[in-house]
Amino acid sequence: MFKEEYKPESLPIVSQPCFADDYAFAQQLIRGEDRAWEYFSQEFRKKIKDHTARKYSNVLGDVEIEEICDGVEKRIMVNDYKDLKTFLNPTRAS
Repeated sequence: MFKEEYKPESLPIVSQPCFADDYAFAQQLIRGEDRAWEYFSQEFRKKIKDHTARKYSNVLGDVEIEEICDGVEKRIMVNDYKDLKTFLNPTRAS
């Protein structure tokens, strides 16, 4: 008569990430593959720069926007790519 109660622990554990392309790209960045970093610089750095400029152009100049982009890249690389490795394996998050 009653529906079965929802129990999150009864859900299957997913071993592969939902976004396989992002997963593969993150692995390439961690391995230091030049093509992956070139792609990051061409595509993602431009997106970060464009977004930051659009949102904060009234308070930030070109130099500050470039510094933000540099900070994003540094954040990715810090602690032996800790954030990317966490993305690859969410159970490692602390």
